[in-house]
Amino acid sequence: RINTLSKPKVALLLSGQPRYVRQCFPLIKQNIIDQADTDVFCQVWRPNPEIPSKFSTDTVDPKWVGYQPSEADLEAVKTLYRPKGYVEMDQIDFASQSEINIGDSINKYYQGIKDASSEDKKAYAKVMVRNSLSMFAGIKAVHDIYKNCVRMAGIKYDFIARTRYDLIPTRPIDFNSLQCVGVAYEEMGQPDGMISDWLNI
Repeated sequence: RINTLSKPKVALLLSGQPRYVRQCFPLIKQNIIDQADTDVFCQVWRPNPEIPSKFSTDTVDPKWVGYQPSEADLEAVKTLYRPKGYVEMDQIDFASQSEINIGDSINKYYQGIKDASSEDKKAYAKVMVRNSLSMFAGIKAVHDIYKNCVRMAGIKYDFIARTRYDLIPTRPIDFNSLQCVGVAYEEMGQPDGMISDWLNI
């Protein structure tokens, strides 16, 4: 355990499309950033209307469906989070190739479309590949920024917390109660022991 008499030093790494930046920032600040001595590092994808953006499928508030993050959202990331390290990246269409083989993933993980047409399944496979590889590319990019800061400034952190801009943490993270080994993550009933991507510490 870390020293409970002082706030632990935490590196918060955010990556991905800047979805709901303004709406989610207050709770991320209150329940994560303010719970520790926190440095923030950010990666964002620049808007590109030519590459589909899975922003929301919320039918309760249809204005968000198909919304493309804007330059204003990128500025909000910098203004609100005041990151110690920041990088913007051009979106990459990881699903640009004509044929994508995701094996039996649809039957294993995406039961909701198992009865869809062959063409719809192909289109869905491209979306899954595009989103998944974009997520991992963003995570790697922001982690590289973090590592460079550690190397250049010699800062040591007790924890690294990785999350996304649309996280809604509903209660404070008690970093003092966490062990400094392993990975803590939200259990959401993921199959095959997968780790959810909402918050990892």
